[in-house]
Amino acid sequence: MSRLPPAEKLPLAVRKNIRDKWESKKDEFEKEFSDILGEKWTIDINPNAIYPYGADGSYAKESTGAMIADCAIWGLRRYVEKYGDDAKQEINKVASTHTLVMDLDVDKKVSYCGCGITSSGQLAILWEDGNLASNLDQVFGENSITTALNDVPSEGMAYETRLDIQQVYEKKIAEVNQNINTALKKDFTFEPGFEAAYAKLNGTSAKFKDNLGSFVYLYYDALRYSLSNDKFDSDDMLQEAFHEAVESGKIAFRIVDASQMKKTYCEAVFEDGVLYLQTSPEGYGSNIDCVAEKLVDQL
Repeated sequence: MSRLPPAEKLPLAVRKNIRDKWESKKDEFEKEFSDILGEKWTIDINPNAIYPYGADGSYAKESTGAMIADCAIWGLRRYVEKYGDDAKQEINKVASTHTLVMDLDVDKKVSYCGCGITSSGQLAILWEDGNLASNLDQVFGENSITTALNDVPSEGMAYETRLDIQQVYEKKIAEVNQNINTALKKDFTFEPGFEAAYAKLNGTSAKFKDNLGSFVYLYYDALRYSLSNDKFDSDDMLQEAFHEAVESGKIAFRIVDASQMKKTYCEAVFEDGVLYLQTSPEGYGSNIDCVAEKLVDQL
């Protein structure tokens, strides 16, 4: 459906509703929006442009001002509280005009309602044709915001990949690193190689964009389990052999071509003083627990 022309004049009752329920509160909403995102934001919503889409007798048609005010900003606040400064910075970056608008979803990206980033850098409240005012509490739902941010083209890793790394790998990997260092009686540095892995997986059939951080964490955790299972923590000989094999002190993750793999899904390889936990695009995510099995046989 193409956009309808704005209404030239609204009924008195609707104008009063807009004045009392929306325009009188707009400054408060702008302040709340700005407080949530840490930057100055403005709201540019034209009720006359929205009114024609409401069905006769509907809430959207008869209470247009209240309907606009009901778009749940608390969802945005909850999203920023959950995902932190990275999410806040991403929203401010891709919605570069720092303006909130409201528009028909002509690109058919949302079901009922949601949000998106316009080509001119605005954050838009979107509604599906025929569903104006439906499910307003989901306008800024978690999935809606993440999808909107991820749909914006970006250089390097996609937003959902960076978010997964932040929320899973960065929050949990320190404990695994400490457990491995304790078991081996020496400090080792992890090199997850996210950018290189992303580039290697991109364009393949591997499903990785929303789980790269999670899966790399699991590969390292599988190494931790194997070291524990093989009793490295209580065997000086095994510890010494590991130290000699990994003289660089680095444990890295990488994606290689399937032709470079000795095993089908994943494996651990000592190479040039580095321990590599590696898999291929075809094996990515499969049998992660087995990545470091029979590690002792290589020492």
